[in-house]
Formats: sequence, structure tokens, C-alpha cells
Amino acid sequence: MHPDRGILYIATGPKYVRQAIVSAEKASEVTELPIAIVSDQDVDHPIFDYIIKDHNPKHSYIDKARNISKSPFDKTLFLDTDAYVLSDIMELFELLDEFELAAAVDPNEVVLRYSGERHFDNVPESVPEYNTGVIVYRNNERVNNLMQNWVSYCTTANPNDQIGFRKALYESDVRITALSPVYNTLINWPVQVTGEVKIIHGVGGSISDSSEVEKVADRVNKKTGVRILYSLRHGHVVYPTSKYGTIITRKYSSIMRYTFDRIYTPFVHRPIYLLNKRVQNVCDNGILNTIKKELM
Repeated sequence: MHPDRGILYIATGPKYVRQAIVSAEKASEVTELPIAIVSDQDVDHPIFDYIIKDHNPKHSYIDKARNISKSPFDKTLFLDTDAYVLSDIMELFELLDEFELAAAVDPNEVVLRYSGERHFDNVPESVPEYNTGVIVYRNNERVNNLMQNWVSYCTTANPNDQIGFRKALYESDVRITALSPVYNTLINWPVQVTGEVKIIHGVGGSISDSSEVEKVADRVNKKTGVRILYSLRHGHVVYPTSKYGTIITRKYSSIMRYTFDRIYTPFVHRPIYLLNKRVQNVCDNGILNTIKKELM
């Protein structure tokens, strides 16, 4: 018999295992749910109650689709390794009394509409793209069949797991519902939220411990009314009901993006990123192997 409910991470490669540990530690601060990880690495950390081996990793998006059915739980909350639980999320499991799967609609649909050639894979354009970084689902035959179809669509012409997930959902008889964006709030994309954000997602490798998650969470939830979370990396600011408002906001957006791209990124962000990457390479591979790799 499976444990009733729990959290699952899928992490192929040492970088993603480190991210999963930080995310799991944060989750354990606000919930007592058991936590499982599927990985190709030899994971030995007490934060994980279940460690499941992936013996054939692809080190790509498909690893998520391949391994998500390995959950040891009857009801699973799957989290990307750069998703962080900020407060109580037990209501998600109650959804599974009425539905079999739930995920948030990706508000930007970037993969569907802007990555390479636009294609809808014989699925109506009106069908949304769901973000696969936070999924809550039951462990049953219909959901497992959906996941198997997801794998097959990820290995054909689809460039990203979310395109395959969209097609698999459309063809499935699984009872699905959409999560509120506060349960999957994308940090590095422009989004609108109202209310307390419960799960942030997309922070990437910039978080090294749970205290840094708290800093981001404080900024996100400083106000709980209607608000827009804006990223300089993506998107433009538009004032649709005013010509002059649009000009002002567009200029402001352009100036801020120029500052980010030409000043902050090359002189602050990238040096810090490269230093952290080099330190991690030394930790993973040793000093000599790291030097050899850089000299090749």
C-alpha cells in the first residue's frame, strides 16, 4: 500500500539534487509531509524519506515525464527543484477528492507560442499550456496512462515537456482542474497575482539556502492585493487604455531592461554566477579535474 500523500522531486544531475535539497528543506518548515526524490545520483540526505533511483537519465525535460509515475504516494505534489513552498498547501490534496490532476495554466505560454515554430500539434489553440513545475495528481491507472502518453510525446517532435503534456491532457479522460496562480507563481516572468502566494517557482540556481527563499517570499507577499510581479528579463509593460501611458511605460521598460542587460548582468550578475559555477564544479569534480576541463 502506498503512503497517502507526499511531495516528489525529480533531479537528474548534481545541480538539481542541490536545488531539491534546498526546496525540500523549505517545504519541511511548513509541512510534515513525507518527501521523495527520484535521481540518478547517490542521494544521501535525511530530508528525503524515499530515494528512488533513475538508472537511465536523459538529463533533459523528458526525465520529468519519465519518472513522475514513480511516486510512492497515493496523492502526490510534484515540485520542480526550483519551486518553493511558502505556507500551508494541504488544500491541494483535498482537490484530489474531486479531480485526478491539477496544474496551473502557464500565463505566458512561451513554449507554445514563442519557442521556435508555432505549432499546436493538432490540439485546438484555445487549449491552454499548463506549467509542469507544480502538479498535484492521484496514483491511478488513468493518470499513469496519461503520463505514459506524455513520455511518448516528449520523445517525438515536441521541443519541451509542456507541449507534450498539453497534448496528453487533451487526449486524456483524466478529470483535471486548473490551480490558482498563487500555487505556482513564476518569479522570472511577468504575472499578476492576488492574495498570499503559496508556491514560488522559477528562481533557478540563484537560491542556495532557505533564508534566501524567505527574502524572495517577503518581497512577493509584502502586499497581498492585486499586484504584478515583473521581470526585466522578459516581457514589456503596456498601458492598453492610454496612448501616452503606453509610451511612458514602454520607455520605462526599455530603460530598465537596457540597464539590466548592459550594466547589471555583465558587471554584477554574470561574474557572481560564474564564480558560483566554478566553486560548484570544484566541489563536484575536484580541483584537478576542474582545471583539466577548463583547459581542454
